[in-house]
Amino acid sequence: MSSTGDLRARRLEDRLREARSRNFVGRAEELHVFRTALAGGPEAPAMLYVHGLGGIGKSALLRRFADEAHGAGRVVVEVDGRSGFAPAAFESAAAEALNCDDPLLLVDGFEHCQGLEGWLRQRFLPRLPDRALIVVAGRRPLSPDWRSDPGWAPLLRHLRLSAMSHREAAALLDARQVPAALREGVLSYAKGNPLALCLAGGHRQARRAVGRLVRGHHRTPAGVRRRGSVGLPPPRAGSVRARPHHHPGPAADGAAGPGRRGRGGAVRLVARAAVRRIGAARAVPPRRGA
Repeated sequence: MSSTGDLRARRLEDRLREARSRNFVGRAEELHVFRTALAGGPEAPAMLYVHGLGGIGKSALLRRFADEAHGAGRVVVEVDGRSGFAPAAFESAAAEALNCDDPLLLVDGFEHCQGLEGWLRQRFLPRLPDRALIVVAGRRPLSPDWRSDPGWAPLLRHLRLSAMSHREAAALLDARQVPAALREGVLSYAKGNPLALCLAGGHRQARRAVGRLVRGHHRTPAGVRRRGSVGLPPPRAGSVRARPHHHPGPAADGAAGPGRRGRGGAVRLVARAAVRRIGAARAVPPRRGA
């Protein structure tokens, strides 16, 4: 009787958390810092700022933080910065964090509302409960004003995400059940970028697209790759690659090409090209008997 009641009490979100936990790989140092902050204590940080290139795993890490906080019984308040909030709208979205004892406030996509930094630092965040933990993620570093503020400087910890190690990337492909024939090529080309690695472990059409792109990369002469070609099809008018760049500059998004400084941009081009091909394959149903 009790067992049946327990089964009925389970929700879909429990299954989602378990699946995410099984597939989460790496980031041991960042998880240690978060768990220390979540436990509290006089030396624990009150705010973590996670930053890194697009596709490097910031959102996945924040989801892991949220799952662990839920498991610890904390109230989790999530704000998506991609909505581009004004101060009043941000405060409305995060209002629950002002009204509980020990909330975890997660703000993702902060680069889209980074103009709120001064207001957050000086007005909103100081109103949170003393036991609150704040985690913000964005592509660009925070303003130096946070470090120069004698109040915030000891309470803030910066976590810059880098590419996965070869071992972590291989474990991620293993968790995603990527076919052995694709693994070495994907590991070589993705350079530890979680987005490209996850695409390879996604839908069957995604695996095929990434496989074609990886094979194209290995067939392309190194000299050509240095000039900017990564074995991708030429951009179509209006495609992602043909649009003007929206980010503040190559350094912020790793979009300098696939050379030594631009591997992140090259991998994202691969990921976007794969997404386009997957979308096209899904939009046109296969012919019967083909």
